[in-house]
Amino acid sequence: MMSYRAKFTTYLDDALVQRIKIQAIREKRSVADILNEVVHNYLQVNEPTGK
Repeated sequence: MMSYRAKFTTYLDDALVQRIKIQAIREKRSVADILNEVVHNYLQVNEPTGK
């Protein structure tokens, strides 16, 4: 199955944006890639399983 990306616009605290950009540079990754991973992990833990 092919995964498509959708544009998502939101507002974050300026200090958080600065920190995540620095971290992305350190990891040689994009901020979008890191945020995608964070949201995915959050939903894995918090999404109802239907049980």
